[in-house]
Amino acid sequence: MPVTLLPLKKSDTFYQSAESQFLDAWKHPDKPEPTVKRIFYVLHQSPDAQLHLHRHANYAYVAFVTLRRINPFDCDRISRHVGVDNVEMLFHGTKRSCQLWDSKNKIHPCDRADCHLCSVLKFSYNPHYSKPDNWFGVGIYSSATSSKADNWIQSTHPDTDYKVMLLNNVVVGRTKMKYRKAVGITGPPTGYDSISGATKDQGGFLNYPETVVFNADAICVNSVIVYEN
Repeated sequence: MPVTLLPLKKSDTFYQSAESQFLDAWKHPDKPEPTVKRIFYVLHQSPDAQLHLHRHANYAYVAFVTLRRINPFDCDRISRHVGVDNVEMLFHGTKRSCQLWDSKNKIHPCDRADCHLCSVLKFSYNPHYSKPDNWFGVGIYSSATSSKADNWIQSTHPDTDYKVMLLNNVVVGRTKMKYRKAVGITGPPTGYDSISGATKDQGGFLNYPETVVFNADAICVNSVIVYEN
């Protein structure tokens, strides 16, 4: 599912919005504030990418109708809300083994089998690649806290100075709050679309929130943020 990456100018409204969300969501007091170097908007133009985008939109629609318990033919009500209170923009960090985006000219995903970042951009997310001992099961993890997603990033190429994070549209839908670990589960409880790990302020054990979805159609990469800290 190859995608096209559109480099954004700093004057672009979307660049400014994504940068602001990224910096505002950097919460860890022990981490220096990052500097955003580049932002790319992800264009899902290939036939496979278009199919994934279509499945993602359908997934959001079904989750919204189920969440709100409304008539699926009530198009006016659905059009006002679907994608607003049903989908969240969340951060995901993963392993990068190449130098993609270290310069403005390096914008094509690599073919390395151990580069998880490029694999996501080429083939979308796959929950089956999740570690079996993850706290909330075998799913796709993301967070509203960019500095938490930064913990998940591995830049293994010896000559790279930057980190790369993905900003995603995530269909959270009806989420089940988990206050304790749920290692080994492969999906949310019946009637739910996702799992959210409760923070300490919410009675859980996490310092910062995280959300887990278990269906690849529930998450779609929106943009790529290149930064250093």
